[in-house]
Amino acid sequence: MGKLTELRNELMHHPAFQAGYEQQGQLVRFGRMMRGARESQGLTQAQLASRLDISQSEISRLEKGEGVNGPTFERIVAFAHALGLQLVVGFADETLADGPADARAGQGAPATGRAARPPRFAGFKSRQRARPQDASAQDEPEALWSTF
Repeated sequence: MGKLTELRNELMHHPAFQAGYEQQGQLVRFGRMMRGARESQGLTQAQLASRLDISQSEISRLEKGEGVNGPTFERIVAFAHALGLQLVVGFADETLADGPADARAGQGAPATGRAARPPRFAGFKSRQRARPQDASAQDEPEALWSTF
């Protein structure tokens, strides 16, 4: 292992470092998604920046996942609309969301070192179908995803 990998592994035992590392990893993955969406539309960063009336360097920072807090929700929606796309937001069980990241890391346990949690939404569809037909619309559970 390299010295940086050893240092990261040592620091991962500190909760504050681990939380920041995980948050930054999410921003980097999100930035890659944003870049993929832009490239799928055949646009350069400069062309997209022009559509959003921001600088090309800001597009670059977004796509690299740079920044402490990441992009605002409004910026993400504007980014999607500038590409002629809808933003789809949803929820998934952490155990499912951690799966691909674990495979990339090449480790069997979650990269975060947390024990796997039972799925929170596992019975959502079956509970929804089990409701009586005359149940009022306000009693229905909210969708786990939405478009913007």
